[in-house]
Amino acid sequence: MKIKISIKLLSPLLIGSSEENHSIAKSQLAYNNMALITGSELKGNFRYIFKTIPALNKFEIPLFGDSNNAGKLLFETLQLENPSYIERMGVSIDRNLKISANEKLFTVRALNHSDRSFEGYIKVNGELSESEKSSLVTAAKFIDKIGSMKSRGFGKVKIDLDFVEDQRTVLQNIEEGIYEIIFKVKSPIILTSEMAKTYLYTSRTFVSGETLKGAYAGFFDKNSDTFKQIFNYGKVHFPFLYPSLNNKSLIPSPQTLFTQKHSNGEMIYDITFGKYIERLFAEKGLKYVLTDKTIKDGKEIRLEPAKGYFDPDKSTLYSLTSQKFFSTQIEIDPFTRTAKSGILRSYDAFYPDYLGGYLKVDSQNKDLVKEIIGHKEIQIGNSRTRGFGHLELHSFQKINDNFSTLKIANDNFKEIVDKINQINGTKDFEIKHTIVPVVLTSDLIEKDFENLFGEGFDLKMAFTRRQNISGYSAYSKSNKTLYNSIVAGSVFIFDSDKDLNSVSQILSQKRYEGLGYLTESGFGDFSIYIPLKEVQRRRSQ
Repeated sequence: MKIKISIKLLSPLLIGSSEENHSIAKSQLAYNNMALITGSELKGNFRYIFKTIPALNKFEIPLFGDSNNAGKLLFETLQLENPSYIERMGVSIDRNLKISANEKLFTVRALNHSDRSFEGYIKVNGELSESEKSSLVTAAKFIDKIGSMKSRGFGKVKIDLDFVEDQRTVLQNIEEGIYEIIFKVKSPIILTSEMAKTYLYTSRTFVSGETLKGAYAGFFDKNSDTFKQIFNYGKVHFPFLYPSLNNKSLIPSPQTLFTQKHSNGEMIYDITFGKYIERLFAEKGLKYVLTDKTIKDGKEIRLEPAKGYFDPDKSTLYSLTSQKFFSTQIEIDPFTRTAKSGILRSYDAFYPDYLGGYLKVDSQNKDLVKEIIGHKEIQIGNSRTRGFGHLELHSFQKINDNFSTLKIANDNFKEIVDKINQINGTKDFEIKHTIVPVVLTSDLIEKDFENLFGEGFDLKMAFTRRQNISGYSAYSKSNKTLYNSIVAGSVFIFDSDKDLNSVSQILSQKRYEGLGYLTESGFGDFSIYIPLKEVQRRRSQ
């Protein structure tokens, strides 16, 4: 069940945010040309009514929760596209002298109310009784103002609620294969490694498969066979999600990509081929050293790891505006109407436009995947009841997974070796086996990564970085297990004595199974890596 909420503006609205323009003291909260009413603002206004009206007191904890339990209601951030604003000037009056106070002239920028309404949904965990529904309708009638400067006429509203059942979409047919799953991010995301004791919530910038799995688990009866197959037996491998384009899953920048230090980071250099040549020379007892420096316009420049998100299929690095969303909120005492002492919350949230990853479908789990994909909207992370972490399924499409790019990669490596022979006027260097360059598209938990693909695969080079990954469980009120993983974007170059077709078949099977441990939580996914043959310009999106 969910509750459709409509908020009609009857006067200018001012839900304040900090403003870089110092001439404006307070401005209506907005993001990407959309005016916002945060879930926290909505939850606070409703909860105030339940606290202050005795007849509604008994419904407060079940609906809104307390320090030990989450409530049934999950308030989402409401958005209004293409807003128009009005600016009003004011001055503070000295209460004693009855004249304008010195340097107290200010301007506020509010949302124009002319025939505008915010619409959205309040999600419901479980079911609502008729008395709970009635209490919410009553509370909505009592909320006649929201936001700041209500005593000056701002924020007059009329709120309507409509209780509707969730509509699930059931896929008629789904084939075996690898699917790209893309989510539209509808509100900022907070994913913390531990519960902050100082009320500072700082989010990491990706969604782990374990987090995604937990979000879907709430839709299923824990005693059902479907729940056991998906979540207990690990039949579905939930992917890691990273900031992506609206129709393409991306991964963090590979560890082989670099950019010029102290620059805008626009030009991208790939060290893969250089390091490969260095290894070929070393095997012959010759010296060839690639450093973190290169030559540009006759001048030596230093390099540093490139930032951005990478499309493995097109070997293209994108500079996405994976923006942060910072806000500060304070809890108000419902009786004194003043700020509570010590109750200040600051959110350093993660707010990309899209998140994407790869979901594997086989004969054993395709009916289970259909059950999962039928749920179009999910909420993840911390502070979900305040409107954070709202994702909406944007696309679910099968991709080509025949590893045809392996031949392209091998041809590129051979081309580089032929150039080295041509420059030296010899045939000293040659590639006798199949080169297998892979890039991790999710984190990997594996101590012995030299044997990722088993016998017949000899690790030649590895470009890796490790990180600790964990989380906080709102259900158990404790930190989740801490894992030390090899990060997505790490690159491995293997040498195999098998032919291209045999290697492709092995890689295809390994991708379904996943590499290393905890593959059911999205760890250990990979793709073929095609190194850049020349300097490339980072693409903006």
